[in-house]
Amino acid sequence: MSIATELNNLAANRDAIKAAIEAKNPSVAPTTVLSSFPAAIAAIPSGGGGDDEPKPWYGSGTHIWMHFEESYASHIFYFRINMLVSGTATIDWGDGNVESVSSSPSEQTITRSHTYADGDYTAHITGYDECQIVRLSADGYANRATLNDFFTQIESDTTKLAGNGNGGYSPMPSCRKLRHINLTRCATISNVGIGAQKNLVTLLTPKVATISTPWPDGSVFYVHSLDFPMLSSISGTPFRGLRVCESIKIGSAGLTTLPNNSLRDCVRLGSIVLPTSLTSLGDNFLYGSFMFGGSIKIQEGITSFSGEALRSVLAVEIDLPSSFSSFGSSVWAMNGVYCLERLIVRATTPPTLSSTNNLSSLQSFCKIYVPYGCGETYKAATNWSAQAGKIYELNQDGTIPQA
Repeated sequence: MSIATELNNLAANRDAIKAAIEAKNPSVAPTTVLSSFPAAIAAIPSGGGGDDEPKPWYGSGTHIWMHFEESYASHIFYFRINMLVSGTATIDWGDGNVESVSSSPSEQTITRSHTYADGDYTAHITGYDECQIVRLSADGYANRATLNDFFTQIESDTTKLAGNGNGGYSPMPSCRKLRHINLTRCATISNVGIGAQKNLVTLLTPKVATISTPWPDGSVFYVHSLDFPMLSSISGTPFRGLRVCESIKIGSAGLTTLPNNSLRDCVRLGSIVLPTSLTSLGDNFLYGSFMFGGSIKIQEGITSFSGEALRSVLAVEIDLPSSFSSFGSSVWAMNGVYCLERLIVRATTPPTLSSTNNLSSLQSFCKIYVPYGCGETYKAATNWSAQAGKIYELNQDGTIPQA
């Protein structure tokens, strides 16, 4: 191949890369050399910049991305923060206006408002050491949902989200267009910290260790998926009655018990992952939860059910660990599991059944799988004998035999 041909191919490749980058929004100057292309590629917005994709977050600080519709002549946005240490912060309102905000030991709760014209804006606050979001709203009142439609994405390195404790407001009010909340440093969420969002797609909480709420339902997290890799303390029932949540994952971070009714009435759940440190599920753990087709796997370390733990769940498979020793004192612990196709019990000693009614909801198509070599023991055990016709043995490796 001649040098001229190689140069032509190099130029064509360069032009192709330039066109691909510009198709993702960042412009590339005609004189840009190839060694500068990686920086241009790094500036491409996450996911290509679609409406359902998070926008890029550069640097550190709190960002609120807003879109104001043309139905209002002007729009006042309130950003109220509690600076946990005295200092000076800077608010860049995203429309060319910047202001400095100072706090002191006697005045650390600061409210600032700004009026926008129609359009898209990213408000950005930096310069503080620690910040607690107290309220974000478009009109000063978090319960006026019509004006809260402005917020599309919130990204923050705040260390704490907290409502006022009496239901007056959530720091992140209900926002029908809010799609993404990214909390990179937040360690505590309390008192309806997120609010009843309508279309939230992602809630990133990599460092949240404590969640507390006095409310009896799951209005705190109106989101399709929850992932708390560092959660070690829960009080109240922040996960009860989640109306749209399909999966919940709690990492192994020292959490040993769940509150009573912790995951009750989560009707769309299809997947749960709980930490290996857990030793107690609390009363009525999954009462009325799980959508049809879901599979429930209870992790090792759990020894029994408390209350009506799995009553009326629609799962097709329940997998109980080798540590499981009792279905508890309530005959309703697994009442109403009419969709169940497989009950896997991995304990070599049959767990205690207080009554034949414990498993009376199992339909004729349901199979009970027990450890290899333990089938006859289960069929002869107290109150298990009533289910003898449904009992089968697992393979030696713990898998379900193929039909």
